[in-house]
Amino acid sequence: MQFKKITFLTILSIVLLTGCGDSKHKEEGKVKAEIKTQFQLNNIDGTTININKKDDKVIVDEFKNKVILLDFFATWCEPCQAEIPQLNNLQENYANNFKIISVAMPEKDGSLPTTDSLKEFKEKYNVSYPIVNGKEVSELSQSFGGIKTIPTIMVIDTKGNIKENYIGVVPEEMLEVDIKKALGK
Repeated sequence: MQFKKITFLTILSIVLLTGCGDSKHKEEGKVKAEIKTQFQLNNIDGTTININKKDDKVIVDEFKNKVILLDFFATWCEPCQAEIPQLNNLQENYANNFKIISVAMPEKDGSLPTTDSLKEFKEKYNVSYPIVNGKEVSELSQSFGGIKTIPTIMVIDTKGNIKENYIGVVPEEMLEVDIKKALGK
């Protein structure tokens, strides 16, 4: 009986002392969660838009050295529909140095919008900038902490820094001021 108590106390001591070791030893046994940083989104025109997010930088491979406006929207969202004319104006006015990318969020039932439904939406509302969808939209949203309200708009400068993050409809004049700042004007 005495042997069992001594064995138990010895094992317990080893477990406790090992658990209190330095952080170097703790890191060896720890499994780190892999955070996704590269996203391939399907442009409804059949091309792919690649977004790389690392730390606080967002780089869109296809539009390097341009200011990017990421617009998280849904087809059923009336404020999202209302912002389209002003986004079209901005895209036209700053076409050389600026690109809007609209990211289609799930429908009310949680399903992803189809490419065909997004093409109809683009035609109905005369959208003049890319609309992307795909399985990785949810992962992209999560990489920004989860997009909970739409529309959500991010203005990203030419170096990949998020300069502004808006929730809800933003007046065109305010977006234009932020785009000019991101362009260095």
